[in-house]
Amino acid sequence: MAIAERDSAFEPGRELIHRLAAGDESAARELYVSHCDALFRFVRRRCSLSIEDAEEIVNDTFLAALELASGFELRCSVMTWLCSLARNRIVDHLRKVGAAKRIPDGEFVRIDDASRKALREVHDPNVSVEHIVERLDRVRLVQALLNSMTADQREAVTMRYVEEFSVPEIARIMNRTPNAVERLLERAKIGPRREMLKWLGNESFRALCFDLLSL
Repeated sequence: MAIAERDSAFEPGRELIHRLAAGDESAARELYVSHCDALFRFVRRRCSLSIEDAEEIVNDTFLAALELASGFELRCSVMTWLCSLARNRIVDHLRKVGAAKRIPDGEFVRIDDASRKALREVHDPNVSVEHIVERLDRVRLVQALLNSMTADQREAVTMRYVEEFSVPEIARIMNRTPNAVERLLERAKIGPRREMLKWLGNESFRALCFDLLSL
């Protein structure tokens, strides 16, 4: 089930945070059990962290939630709030290890050499579009397209089309305005289109690639 669907019922989550702010220990356990797995996946998608580092960030996020529960605003779901806290902890972690960027280029989404070679070969006029679709794994194809985006564009696209956050939720997590997020998503179309024009000669296949990204 998508993250956005899991958190569609906001009110119970908000009531949980109010209990947490009041010092209810059972609320802390409920918050962890109901959101731990999804938050771990959110953290692991952001960069090439080890499982241990990702688990540490998740635990730090829940500790921060305990401290900040009294300031929880009613403008977003609990999951969106936790993701915004986790994102800040990822920033702190990357700074500690000397990362130059919040999400290092080439590590947010990884694609192997075999996939790159396959993508370059699909322009062969003797190979049908149907055969190409059978040969290429959809996930690798989307990874290749994402790899042509900037770090912020990849993050926005992943949250919008993979994790199914709404634009206002993405704005909250990325600390941007909804209009700024919309511009990121719009600009994210340019890089993949340029890359596909370089790699591929089949218009139908290019259209299929963009359908996979839902752009």
